[in-house]
Amino acid sequence: MEQAINGSADKRTVVVNQLVYSYQAKPFVLVNTLGFIRAVLTEYTVSGINGEMYKLYKTTEHNWYDIEDANPGAGSSLLGLLKVEIDSKEKNGV
Repeated sequence: MEQAINGSADKRTVVVNQLVYSYQAKPFVLVNTLGFIRAVLTEYTVSGINGEMYKLYKTTEHNWYDIEDANPGAGSSLLGLLKVEIDSKEKNGV
């Protein structure tokens, strides 16, 4: 079970394999079936120029958190490259 938190999100872009992806980050709370908070995360909604959409999650300690079934059919290498590019942007403050 998941729950989004209302928050502002700035749209940013990253380039992976010569393709441009835009993403937005916003707060996100992951709760279990009993309604207890399991994790407080940042949700990255990434969209590509061909309409593909991915959801990536990061903990408050800046570790990536994979939610099963969040990105069915997406290649793990592409998701890994997106995570590296997003980390690089955040580290450089861009």
